Parts: sequence; structure tokens; C-alpha cells
Amino acid sequence: MSLEERELERLVRTVVQEVLRQAAGTSAEAPVAMPSNPRLLVLLTADSTGLDVVLNQITRLQERGYDLAFCLPPEAKDCISPTTLHQALPGVEVHTPATPAASEELVHRYQALVVATLDRITAARVASTLTETVASALIFHALQHQQPVVAVRDAADPELSPPWQGPHAGPPALRQVLRDTLQRLNGFGVRLVRAEELADAVEQALSPSPAATTSRGRPVVTAAEVEVAEGELEVAANAIITPLAQDLARERGITIRRRPA
Repeated sequence: MSLEERELERLVRTVVQEVLRQAAGTSAEAPVAMPSNPRLLVLLTADSTGLDVVLNQITRLQERGYDLAFCLPPEAKDCISPTTLHQALPGVEVHTPATPAASEELVHRYQALVVATLDRITAARVASTLTETVASALIFHALQHQQPVVAVRDAADPELSPPWQGPHAGPPALRQVLRDTLQRLNGFGVRLVRAEELADAVEQALSPSPAATTSRGRPVVTAAEVEVAEGELEVAANAIITPLAQDLARERGITIRRRPA
């Protein structure tokens, strides 16, 4: 982070602190505790698709002040080594749990799980609630404890993964199974995003926009729901549809239909 960026961050924190002080009715001398950023556990799986982009996104989160650590399960060590992670983000802790049994304790040490590379096999395991690997157990326990889970979908999405393009696209029925798997994960609460969207998606998951938490209770339809839709997406009559979701629906030919009130 440059000197100018650090100075800007300091200024923003000063302004926010003053706003919080005035809202709380405290004096200027009374310090107001600034909320700390949640600790993030970044999980790597057995696929390195888009890894360079992902590591850049993780670096952005670190520069924004997030406290993070990596989890490198046994099934991922053929794709990336702890040394590579230490070189990309010096000083960041790397957990290497050997068995699924260690995953639940690890989940409790962090406030959110970032699945930096979601491979097709891990996605299928979690969709079937199977926890026989460290990666699938970690995701399952994070969801079980209602922690935010943000996952990069590039390697598991037949529309994005290079092995599923061109002459190797596979039959429509097989591609539909892969899409159904992602849709089920989305139903579990996993936020599925593209690699280049990761940093912003994590911040959005941890700091919902006012629209997403409106007291009027209006649901918000985002691009994540459109990503896993097929042909038509049914939403609540009073739903708020984000501009990005509308653009993506037009791009993919998805019809967004509101249910009768």
C-alpha cells in the first residue's frame, strides 16, 4: 500500500470515527472503538484454474486490512505448495490439516471462508453433503455454522472452465449436472463468483449493502443468482434486482419473472 493510500485510509478512518462519535453522542475526547476486519480463511483445492488472478485478489484483501490465512489440504498440494503461497503473500500463515476431523476446529478460528479455487469434485462432494476430504469438510462446517462462504467458480463451472470449452464441451445433460451442482451450493448459501470478482464479493458478503438489509425486508437478487439460473429466474414480487444482475440476465438470455404478490 502506497503512502498516499495509507494517508487516505487514515483520513477515512478519522471521518468514520467522528461520525460514529456524533451518532453515539460522545465527546471528542471519548475514543470510539473501530470495528476490526474479520479473519478470513482462504481454502485452496485441487485445481489451479485462475490461481494468479485469485492470488492478486487475495493480495487486494490483505491491502484492505483483512487478517487472513491459507488452508492447503492434502488434495491441493499437487497444484500449489506452501512455498508458492509464502512467496505470493509473505508472512501469511498456511494451515496444512491432514484429516477432515481437523476442519471444524479450524472453522471456529475464522469468521469467513474464502474458497479461492473451487474444483468440480469438491463442489460435487459438498452438494451431496459428503465430508470425506479436508476441503469438503471445511466448506460443510462453515455452512453448518452459518459463516459467510465465498467461492471462485471458474474451475467448476462448465461455462467458464477451459476443459469444458470447444470440442470437449460434453453432452448437454452432463453440463446440466455440473450447473445443478453449483445451483445447489448457491442454495446452501455459497456465494459463487468469478476469480476477478473475489475481493469485492468478500467485502460485500461481510458488509451487506443497505439494500440487502433494508428494514422493509425486500430481498435482493444479485448476479450470483443469475449465474446459476437456467432459462428463467423466479423472484419475489417486491425483489430488488441489482443492475449487474439485470445485465448478466440479458447477456445470458435469462428471463427474470416476478412471482405474483
